[in-house]
Amino acid sequence: MAESPDFSFAKFLLNHWGLSVQDIQPSQEPSQEIADFLIEVDGLKFLIEEKRKLDPHELTEARNATLDSGQVYSASTPMSYSNRHSKILRKAKNQLLSSSSETRPDFRLVWFTMEGAEAEAEHRRLLATLYGKATLIEVEGNYLRHCYFFHESEFFRLGKAVDGVISGFMFGDSLNYKLCLNPYSQRYKELKESRFAELFGDAVEDPYQAEVDGTALVMDGDTDRRNPQAVLVWLQEKYSLGKLVEMPMHMFSATFVHPKVTPPPLLGP
Repeated sequence: MAESPDFSFAKFLLNHWGLSVQDIQPSQEPSQEIADFLIEVDGLKFLIEEKRKLDPHELTEARNATLDSGQVYSASTPMSYSNRHSKILRKAKNQLLSSSSETRPDFRLVWFTMEGAEAEAEHRRLLATLYGKATLIEVEGNYLRHCYFFHESEFFRLGKAVDGVISGFMFGDSLNYKLCLNPYSQRYKELKESRFAELFGDAVEDPYQAEVDGTALVMDGDTDRRNPQAVLVWLQEKYSLGKLVEMPMHMFSATFVHPKVTPPPLLGP
């Protein structure tokens, strides 16, 4: 599906949904980078910058060399803030802003597709980067709790410039996407209630809805995120919880080449 570097996953899915995609014309200034395209849903305009992320070349080479030698290749990806993802997001923000005066969109979105052996892990790491996610354990009872904005979050830095991020990954020939809402956007509620958000069904990441549903905590106080112990105490007081500790998470994977097995010939009667 995506052998061509010019292939657009976003256009593929948007066209599947019956939406018309309008490309943004290149700027007359060669140094000015612009967003990719514009769509309209129920009279609302969505400006989109699309990004594709492959496994680093050195990682692919190391993986192939290990598999070619007959060994098992293992990988561990921390579910934490990524400077690499942050740089891509900030560049996308500038591209969206540079195209906004001409297109006058109602919403600005970044569309991410992860490809490669660690695609799902990188997708999850992007979510951790956007939301400053952390996994916490309530010591009394060993309850596992997920928390938004425990750490520094890229959505906070993107502020009003980016209303949401569509993050997804390739798994075989399947595409898996999620619309991530930015609670720091002034248009957070409007995007959440839009027809565009409805297209994603249940695949919408919304910290405050997760808090209402009782599936996550939200750190929305002024406590310095650089002081995790102070953040833990703040959360304990907000939610009337026992002692909390952070549990750093990783996503592990293992790959090996299975030898081809030739089935035995069928025996006659």
